[in-house]
Amino acid sequence: MAQVKMARAPREKGLIDSLPLLHYHERKAQSGDDVAKWMEALGQRARREFGEIASIFKLGSSAPHYPQPPALSLPAVPAEVDENLKEYAMKEAMRLGLQEQTKWQSDFKVAKVKVFGLVMRQLSATSKTALKLRATWVSLQEASDDPLALLKEVIVMHLTRGKTEDERKYHALQQMQELRYLVGEPLPEIKTRFDASLVAMQVVGEPIPSRERLALIFIEKMNIGHYAEAVAHYRNGDMSLGSADAAYEFLVEFNYRAPRPVHARVFHTNLAGSVDEDHEQAKYASMPFVSSRRFRPRRGRVSGANAMDDARLLRELQTEVRALLDEKTKAKKTSTDQA
Repeated sequence: MAQVKMARAPREKGLIDSLPLLHYHERKAQSGDDVAKWMEALGQRARREFGEIASIFKLGSSAPHYPQPPALSLPAVPAEVDENLKEYAMKEAMRLGLQEQTKWQSDFKVAKVKVFGLVMRQLSATSKTALKLRATWVSLQEASDDPLALLKEVIVMHLTRGKTEDERKYHALQQMQELRYLVGEPLPEIKTRFDASLVAMQVVGEPIPSRERLALIFIEKMNIGHYAEAVAHYRNGDMSLGSADAAYEFLVEFNYRAPRPVHARVFHTNLAGSVDEDHEQAKYASMPFVSSRRFRPRRGRVSGANAMDDARLLRELQTEVRALLDEKTKAKKTSTDQA
């Protein structure tokens, strides 16, 4: 008997296949990483297509916002210019400035409608169903020209839980407090999750700490695994980080800086013989990041034959050095005599 293959339901797609689709889960809040990546992808698309309105998708210490129209700029007219000419220049500058603002407002109005549609079409069916249950949905749908308000509803709906405003604020704050760095997690991913938790607090109206406090919160969350040494240096050093972005850059720099030893034993040779001396590398002690790892010599005795071989190689090396120096001296003397 032939087997009957069940037809698969078509995969749900958004307006643009290359952009992610945001899914709503009824029982739990959506992952902050998924929402942040969804916002970043839409923001990049909106910036390419519509320009400055992409600021509504911005993550970080500044909440999503609409861009400001261009300000009127009046030219600096020299004092010796005739008053009539000065008045004409001012009026012309005002006319051009108002014309630019009018065009900006017209383009911005069109962009708002298009970005509203972009956000809606990159929501899954479950997300749209949940969105239609929100109290603000009717007014949003009627106008369809306020993508920032729509985006805030999407963020609240996916990143927080609670029936009341206070419950949603508490949930957003709790998500930030419980955020932890996972050992082995790439640094950009923890920063993305941090920004997603921060934007959830901004949207629901939970008080946001100062920029310096956010930097401290982020750096303390990294006090584990590979970055514990960087956090220790930050605590012990006389340095200040002005924002969470600055703290992130500090950790990126630590991640790419090669560890350096504090103390090293230096072997060098000269014409008088071999010298074995302890050398304190002061410049390494002043480096911002110092590895806690130390070199441990291999255990076991050194045989007499190996020691004799080392001495023989050292004598041969000294002989070669002397020969090279003699040749260099002779060549220098010859060039001097010819001159």
